[in-house]
Amino acid sequence: MFTVVDGKMIVLTRKGELVVLGLGEGEPKVLARTQLFGGKSYAEPVLAAGHLYCRNNEGTTVCLDLRAAQAVQ
Repeated sequence: MFTVVDGKMIVLTRKGELVVLGLGEGEPKVLARTQLFGGKSYAEPVLAAGHLYCRNNEGTTVCLDLRAAQAVQ
């Protein structure tokens, strides 16, 4: 499942991996990749008020503050 924001595609794979792709000319570029949790995930990541919420099928939820991440470029 994925969402697109500010020229980036945020993908949450079925295996709980979060991948951020930069969209632009040509092929998408992997900007970040991390394993958020184990278990299957079929939920779409949700962006709200600068926070990214991801959930797996077991109900585990991860909240990432994207505003803080932008300051570390």
